[in-house]
Amino acid sequence: MADCQLCAGDSPICLADNALYHRYTTCMQWLLKNQASLLLKDEALAELLVDIFSRACRPYQQSEAPPEQIERFKTLLSQNLEQDLGLNDFALQLEANLYTLLRQFKARQGITPHAYGMNCRIEQARKLLQQGKDRGDKVLECGFFDQSHMHRIFKAMTTVTSHQYRVNFIQ
Repeated sequence: MADCQLCAGDSPICLADNALYHRYTTCMQWLLKNQASLLLKDEALAELLVDIFSRACRPYQQSEAPPEQIERFKTLLSQNLEQDLGLNDFALQLEANLYTLLRQFKARQGITPHAYGMNCRIEQARKLLQQGKDRGDKVLECGFFDQSHMHRIFKAMTTVTSHQYRVNFIQ
């Protein structure tokens, strides 16, 4: 267990860190206003909490998640594209601590689970485009909220629209 005044019931800790406070207020405003996926919101909140507690508590060594657990997480992310699942949903399925899971996923993959899931969605969209499926058909199959959401993400990740991809890259 971490040696932490917040956890030990001692007098409260005062973190005099204006940058962290600004990040906290910005994150809270973003969480309340943004209609992002649960996974993206969970990631933002988890990263903020890790930063707060790492400054308030003396760090301790955690055991690493086995590589198989991260591989199972990747599989779950790629197989649940249509569902808006949060980190806690995945952590429960993997019987893991969600903060540890997030941190170790980022360390191993170099990206967040949300970014990995978006990559999986784009790959699914590409496969469907290659099969000649209509853009409207693939939106929900790939886990996007609507056509404009898919268009924006597809273009941001591939630098072309799905229509341009279909016309120029699929022969």
